[in-house]
Amino acid sequence: MHGFFKKAFLSATAAALVFSFACSKKQESPRLEHNLLSFYSETDTSTAFFADDKELDDRIGGAITSIGTVDGKEGFVVAASALYRINTEGLLKIYPAAVTNAVPALDGGRILFATATMVHLYDEATKDYTKLDGIKAKSIIDLALSPSGETAGVTALQDDCIMSYLYEGGKVTEYGKNKCIVAVSNDAKTVYYLETLDTEITSILHIVKNGKDRIITDNASPYFELNRDLTEITFDVDGKTHISRNGETARKIADASIFSYAGAQRSAMGGKACITLLKNTNTLLDGIFYSNTRGEDSDGNQHDLYDVYYVNGSLSCNALALGASRFSVSEDSKAILTIVDDSLYKVSAYNPKSPELLLQSIYTFTCDRNLSDIHCLDLGGNVYRYENNKLSPILVTGADSIKRTSDGAVMCYSSLESNGTLFLLNGDKAAPVAVGVNYFEIYDHAIMYLANYDENAHTYDLYISSDGENFRLAEQGVKL
Repeated sequence: MHGFFKKAFLSATAAALVFSFACSKKQESPRLEHNLLSFYSETDTSTAFFADDKELDDRIGGAITSIGTVDGKEGFVVAASALYRINTEGLLKIYPAAVTNAVPALDGGRILFATATMVHLYDEATKDYTKLDGIKAKSIIDLALSPSGETAGVTALQDDCIMSYLYEGGKVTEYGKNKCIVAVSNDAKTVYYLETLDTEITSILHIVKNGKDRIITDNASPYFELNRDLTEITFDVDGKTHISRNGETARKIADASIFSYAGAQRSAMGGKACITLLKNTNTLLDGIFYSNTRGEDSDGNQHDLYDVYYVNGSLSCNALALGASRFSVSEDSKAILTIVDDSLYKVSAYNPKSPELLLQSIYTFTCDRNLSDIHCLDLGGNVYRYENNKLSPILVTGADSIKRTSDGAVMCYSSLESNGTLFLLNGDKAAPVAVGVNYFEIYDHAIMYLANYDENAHTYDLYISSDGENFRLAEQGVKL
């Protein structure tokens, strides 16, 4: 218990990290976006895509610069400034060049995108886009799209001011001067916006609801989270997270900058002025919040640290773990498994001051959504299964990592065995499924690994499987 609530070392603000996550789309390979995997092949100088373990027929010449998705099944890709729609069936080029920003609708089917001075709305039903006529802009600053994608807010820079526009019912109207739209509802009766002064964005956050305009706070940070019907919005004030419900004056949630874990599906909106995360959840509350920071150990190694909280509907905030190196959340968001100071705990939101110590000297773990079937990797590189308060014999030695797919396949990687061996863990048994593995990754319903490194070309072969046991060679010459 000693040190369980010791505050973690902070090396960057959580808001900056989340802004980087949501806005920075630097392409890496392999790149995971929920169910979608993209990688660049040096062999034919193109980017290939997978939906789960199925390779899409379409490719993009060269590397991609960004990929965005709400649910992992559909979204957009930007490559050489051209915009593509991507889903589990393939790719479709929407716009040929000069795309600067794109926002997917939370409910899917629509993508709002901008070039330097123009905005368009793509509709998957017609597989065509509509230009939003009537927008006058020196440049497009921010984009906001309602959950259904039928209504949009556009913020534009003009010569001496900032002007905002609403797109509703197929028409564009001026929403107002000196306003930067943060979010808009399907019926456009609820709009959040930040005041602007000349060509600068201020911290004064407004809500317009049913025609009535009121200030929520005069000191909001430029990062916002909202539930799907826009009745809740969170943001930081002086580094402390606040919430406004139904347009009320902002109330503090925590004495820290924290983010809601709610909403498996989310749409990242905004642009140059702010970032807005619209989440597919009825409420941001009655669940887990967290901060993601960077810490440094005694050897000077940088690693992620998390502070984890439970916030109920009455805005009571309780710390579940501070300075955690890893955590997993239960299906009902009322408990977590977490590692703090190399010990594995189970913590209930109903009794946060009495964490249950499960195991010590643990490096990492993976578990099911009930937090009951646990595979853990200790500091010595040994892998065990822990279930019903019982620890199995050692399943794998010399391991580096363990991961689990949404379907429950548990994979373990050991770099020391056979120049890299990948194991499939089934209960209390471990079976090697591949050797000579350089790297592996899991996503919702599939597992991939890279092997056969070519020292001259600096490339790998990529293998993929849906069950973690039967892998097939998917592509040769993949370059990181």
